[in-house]
This record gives sequence, structure tokens and C-alpha cells, in this order.
Amino acid sequence: MFKRLIEEKIEKYIKGKDYKTFYIWGPRRSGKTTILQKLAKELGVRVFNFDFSSDQSFFTPKRDALDKLIRDNKIILIDEIQNYPQATVVLKLLHDEYKVKVIATGSSELRQKVKEFDTQAGRFTEHYCLPLSLKEIKTNSNLPSYEEEIFEKKLQEELQVFGSYPEVYATRGLTDEAKTRLLENIVQTYILKDIVDIYGLKNKKLAEDILTKIALQLGSEVSIREIAASLGSNGGTVANYIEIFIKNYILIPLSSFKTNIRKAVSENRKLYFYD
Repeated sequence: MFKRLIEEKIEKYIKGKDYKTFYIWGPRRSGKTTILQKLAKELGVRVFNFDFSSDQSFFTPKRDALDKLIRDNKIILIDEIQNYPQATVVLKLLHDEYKVKVIATGSSELRQKVKEFDTQAGRFTEHYCLPLSLKEIKTNSNLPSYEEEIFEKKLQEELQVFGSYPEVYATRGLTDEAKTRLLENIVQTYILKDIVDIYGLKNKKLAEDILTKIALQLGSEVSIREIAASLGSNGGTVANYIEIFIKNYILIPLSSFKTNIRKAVSENRKLYFYD
């Protein structure tokens, strides 16, 4: 199992004296649930999965319910926290009155839309779990130094084709065809469907076409006007879709270096994918 960089922060949090809720946000399938499951096994506690209303029911602002919750769990682990934002009321109580540590993971797509999390001012820290970084991959490879250069060259070639979603990269024995199917599933089921549904975007096909256009011109400056014209859309709509992709850790914008800030903001940007 891959050791993730964020696990170092989690270890410090568990050993420290800080009782703020430790939120881990990230795109779906980036490894958040795997981290929680690994942690639960190490600590001998359960994971409350807020995909299920039965798990949500443990988090009610009642004294007897909270007493039992912390009696049975020395540390609280929650997956898919965004599905039950009302739990923030309980998390505030756990911080203020019980001094119990809480680690909660959630989808960055929904984090942008749910305002309840902002009501915990001063009671939480936010961290991000993204697809595997080069540092994480190299650290887990345990290669002797004389093999690193060859490994990095092959790695870059592979990541340019298949990206670094943990399920795609770290699952042993997958054929290129299987990796392609996995990526198609991630894009269609999670990235496009979730974002289109959550933000109420009217055209899923347009969202997919915009990402395809950007993928075909990686490394070049992206002209929103040209993309809009080629897709029969308008610049405002395309710009809105792109900003949503940036907010949700699908795209990374890279602006050209300009001393004139006004000019730099108005010019085209390069856009890259997080994975």
C-alpha cells in the first residue's frame, strides 16, 4: 500500500495536542478512503461512512449520544463528510466540550458548494489529497540511486499517458486497456457527472468537449475564445466551466510571468491536468 505524504501530517495531528477537526478534501478516487481505512486498522477504530444514513445517525447533538460516541471511539474517522454537512454542529461540540480528535474526508467538488463547513471558524484545518505526486511514487519505489534516472524517464512517459490516480497507477498487473477503462470510468462517473450535477451545468457534452480541447493543446496557451468558437458556445460559458474545473482540482492554471499585472490577468493561460 502506498505511503502518502499527507499521512505524515495525520501522524503529527494524532500525536499532538490540537483538537481541531482535520479535514481532507480531494477529487474522488484520489485515495482519501484508502487512507482512512488504513488508519482505522492501525488505531483499532471504525470509519463512519456518511454515504449511509445509519452512520450519520450517530452524530446528533444530544449529550448521551455524544458520550457513547467518544466512549466507543478514541478518535473519530468520517468518510464522505460532505453528504451530511449538518454534522458540523456535532463536530463543534466535540471540539469545544469533549476535546476529541476528528479526521474527516470529503469530495472537493461538494466542499465548494457546502457552506456549513465555514461555520466551524477556528475549529478545523483543511488539507488536500490529490492523485499521486512524483515524490510519493519515487518514495514508494525504494529504488537504488543508480536506477532512479531510468525509472524517472519511464515514469514520466507512463504518467503522460495514464496519469497518477492511485487506482490506475498502483494496481499491479493492469494492462493498458484496463487502465484506459478505469480512466474512462473515473472521468465519466465521477469527474464529469459529479461536477455537472453539483454545479447544475446544463451541458455535460460541452464540459467533456472543453476538457478534450484542453488536453489536445497541453503546453500551449489556451484561448477561451477559440475553444468557444470551435464548440459553438460562448466565451462566458466556457470560462465558467474552466473556472469550475480549476476550483475542483481537475485543471491547474499557469499564467505567463508579467510585471504588468493587468496585462497578465487579461492574457491567455496554459492549463494542465492535476493527474
